[in-house]
Amino acid sequence: MIYLKIKLKIKKFSNNLREKWIRLSVRRLLNECCYLNGSQPTLIHRTLHKFNTFYSWVIFHPEKIFEDKLFPITDEVLIEKIQNFQYDGKKTILRATQLFYDYCKVIEEKL
Repeated sequence: MIYLKIKLKIKKFSNNLREKWIRLSVRRLLNECCYLNGSQPTLIHRTLHKFNTFYSWVIFHPEKIFEDKLFPITDEVLIEKIQNFQYDGKKTILRATQLFYDYCKVIEEKL
């Protein structure tokens, strides 16, 4: 019985660490996107708004993202990643943030 309680506590601790790692990774990637977009990290609201739109389109309307002028995507590798994006639970936000970061890098290279 004691073994099961300890095992459950370890599992809960491990899940908390995993969720904290995902939150920190998302925060770090969005801060990097701020720098790439030329915004200061104190003006992260612009990047968050753009990420919110990007995230919802990638999840719900991936074909719409290629038609919009807000996200001019011409990089073939990035287009393929967006088309192959699938919802998979807790790691979806991290994978979408990584896609957004890749998008920010592509846009930065064009400028």
